[in-house]
Amino acid sequence: MRGDPANGLVIFNSTCAICHGERGQGTDVASQLSNEERLSQYDDEWFVETISQGRPAAGMPTWGTVLSPVEIRDLVALLRTWQRGEEVEAPGADEALAEALHVLGHGDIHATEHALQEALTGSSPELQNLIEQALQALESGDLDGAEELIRQAFELVGGEAHGDDHDD
Repeated sequence: MRGDPANGLVIFNSTCAICHGERGQGTDVASQLSNEERLSQYDDEWFVETISQGRPAAGMPTWGTVLSPVEIRDLVALLRTWQRGEEVEAPGADEALAEALHVLGHGDIHATEHALQEALTGSSPELQNLIEQALQALESGDLDGAEELIRQAFELVGGEAHGDDHDD
């Protein structure tokens, strides 16, 4: 069974990055996962087993009780992509942020919050920070502040937010 590295990145960012670092570079808490030489030392089944069973003595939780077998395969696919020195981008944040800008322009706060929650899934810590600030601005009624933060987030993921989206 082959995994999807883009889905793996979404899972990694929401589950693994807190310990292993944003791009798997390692931290003082957990080992580096983006090292091509180290990744080549282990086969896919070793990674599946390690992720599923965890490494409790080393502080790694048992993820097999949280993640599905497909999600674990997606993580392994991400690791293999890193092993080849390739970049992977999380899917969909740009689309979700564009949707948030659009529905905010029409005054639909609930739909804006929903789109921001979608953009939050699997986002980098920097993007998560901007989205969370936008959600807080919405909650406090600061629609202009929320719009500006969403535009900043959209630009961060490579989108180009132009002018006034209120006319659609």
